[in-house]
Amino acid sequence: MDLAGVGVLSVGLLLLVTPLVFGQEAGWPTWTWMCLIGSVPVFALFAVVERRVAASGRAPLIAVHLLARPRISLALCAQASIRAAYFALLFVVALYLQQGLGASPTYSGLVPVSWVATFALVGPVLSRMDPQARSLAAPVGGVLMAVSFAGVALGADVWWLVALLGVGGVGYGSAFSGTLAHLTDAVEPRHAPDVSGLFNTTLQVGGTLGVAAFGTVYLNLAGAGPRHAFAVTSWALAALSITAAVLFHLANRAESTPA
Repeated sequence: MDLAGVGVLSVGLLLLVTPLVFGQEAGWPTWTWMCLIGSVPVFALFAVVERRVAASGRAPLIAVHLLARPRISLALCAQASIRAAYFALLFVVALYLQQGLGASPTYSGLVPVSWVATFALVGPVLSRMDPQARSLAAPVGGVLMAVSFAGVALGADVWWLVALLGVGGVGYGSAFSGTLAHLTDAVEPRHAPDVSGLFNTTLQVGGTLGVAAFGTVYLNLAGAGPRHAFAVTSWALAALSITAAVLFHLANRAESTPA
């Protein structure tokens, strides 16, 4: 086992994630910024450690050289953005419905069910499509999420919100499944475990960043009115989804890099 890699990466993620989780509630004290800044050199050290492990002939925790491939790095950045938008949505919708509209926690928890339901339907459908169609799934998914967020930002009743979230779920499912298919095709079989680890770590970090960043935006704007804060945050999520769609498109166009 690459114990050195495990240790350094764990410290880096701890420094990055902890202030993002507790920073807003704590008022962003000095220690949160010190942790965020400190995570940068730790991640740089992790890259050095992993390259040395690989050079010694042992198996590194993460094959860092894979991140030098645009087909992989761009797809992971896009997936992090999509995940950030999804987690931010769940957090902000709950705040808006409960604090803004006075809904119960149960009610606000049921509203996003349409998102989850449509997300679950996409994977089986995509698996039956030809490779060319699957390659378009991720960028199209990002666009569908942007449409969903833009519709939410324009304002409507709760039933319209549920319908728009259903559209967003289709988009997220397309982006998620499309990225998995893309990454599977982008690497040699022996690197499948490395890509799997990168993908799952990207999901966790992206989700945490989304809640921290967009939750902070919403809470800072809530003083001007919950509806205003929700609309501005939704437009920001739409912009992030479009950015992810562009990154997915660039990842598809990037040339494969041989092992």
